[in-house]
Amino acid sequence: MASRPRPTKAPHIIANERSCISAGNDQTEDWQDSEVSRPSKECSRAVDSVKHLRGLVLFAKECDPSAFEGPMRFPEVAAAIEQHCGYSKKQLRNLLVRRLGCKGPAAGLEHHCSDLVTLDFSNAEQTMERQLNRKKRKQLRGAESHSPKKASLCDRRDPDMDMKGKHGPNGEAPEEGRWVFESKGFGKMKKWKWRRINEEKELRRAEKRAQQELEEAEEQAEY
Repeated sequence: MASRPRPTKAPHIIANERSCISAGNDQTEDWQDSEVSRPSKECSRAVDSVKHLRGLVLFAKECDPSAFEGPMRFPEVAAAIEQHCGYSKKQLRNLLVRRLGCKGPAAGLEHHCSDLVTLDFSNAEQTMERQLNRKKRKQLRGAESHSPKKASLCDRRDPDMDMKGKHGPNGEAPEEGRWVFESKGFGKMKKWKWRRINEEKELRRAEKRAQQELEEAEEQAEY
């Protein structure tokens, strides 16, 4: 009977096992020399995360040394790790920001792996400016938006809500339609809904209204 093949480990796990991590070893020696015999769970998890991170970078560097010769941006390092270790950029970001508590993935990588990779921060200021501009545009859109679609469902079911002259749910101008308070069918609650203006119907309604006013004026003149 043929024996089953033994399961193989992931490349970054093998790299963690065989790599000698100076940061983790130094912290372990400090704990052994100190009065505290056992480190806390948070510290041990942080050391394991640092070892895991450095193992990923070290394995990617061993697979492609030419890529790590010069300064690299964080997306380039993440792409190399994903290519050689199967560790996605999202996982790497979570490892640096959530598990290690770094302010940013690039700053965390520079802090923990400065001896393994040189990061390029030349476009950091431009990236921060783009993020700030994106936030400002989002805030301006939220301030300029008059759409009641953003309001809660309870507000849209308020019959006393002033909807005259309001914009449509998708930013339509008030001249393109109007808000009506009605229900979708029998037994359903009423709420404000946007109704586009049909020019033909509006013309027919205006003509009918004018004709009714003319008939009422003639009746009053007879009396």
